[in-house]
Amino acid sequence: SAPLPAVRHGCYRSSRLATVPLAVSLSVNRRRWWSGVERFFCISAAQRDVLVQAGMPAERLAVKHNFVPEPGVCRAGAGEHLLYLGRLAEVKGVRLLMAAWDEIAAGGGVSVPLVIAGAGPLEREVAAWAAGRDDVRYVGLLDPAECRKAIARSVAVLAPSTWLEAFGLVVVEAMAAGVPAVAAGHGAFVELVEDGVTGLLHRPGEPASLASCIRRITARPARNREMGQAARLRYEQGFSPAVGLERLVDEYRTAIAVRSALTRGGDTRASRGDGGSR
Repeated sequence: SAPLPAVRHGCYRSSRLATVPLAVSLSVNRRRWWSGVERFFCISAAQRDVLVQAGMPAERLAVKHNFVPEPGVCRAGAGEHLLYLGRLAEVKGVRLLMAAWDEIAAGGGVSVPLVIAGAGPLEREVAAWAAGRDDVRYVGLLDPAECRKAIARSVAVLAPSTWLEAFGLVVVEAMAAGVPAVAAGHGAFVELVEDGVTGLLHRPGEPASLASCIRRITARPARNREMGQAARLRYEQGFSPAVGLERLVDEYRTAIAVRSALTRGGDTRASRGDGGSR
């Protein structure tokens, strides 16, 4: 598409002036992307679908999920809390989570508190909502080591995003720690979470569905433990560094082989002197 809409709306840093050079560069180099790149790596099938719909060549888009390092700490018991760990923004489902939790509290609550960690535009709203409550703790920003510990102490990690996530790092971090997730049933989450096996998927944007999944994930500790074990196995098989590196190398080899085959084909036509046409 033309760069003018991007300039008109100031898509880069909310500035029309700052958007101009970026939009022009993207427009000028678009043909080069199509012709000069053999493989584009997408971090999920959901991202790939979006790019195909935007007009990128499907045959050059390969799905290569992100991998997550070993956390060094895994859940040992049943867990102490439910955890939201991420940016405090509307699109991340924070208000949806608050509405669902209020519904749960009105019905008598669940056996563990909700811990919210992160920062963002809704920080004051979240802090005010959590203030004075026994069933919610807002802990602000955590450093990486604290994040890993908080995840490993969780009954489940909550990822209720209202927009289509291209990946969902916190869900895989939970898997690595042997913790199931409750996530919105759209975007990349449907690739990461096997509903009823490694966690639960709720209907996107629906507080009642999220509340129901939270009740289910906390109601049966033995089933929760099985989900956590399945989540850890899913991590080991699909998202560990060793697996991630192996798949990355395989994709590079595929790209090199395709490019080599095309080059050989061109050389063959040139040696016949037909220039590839008849």
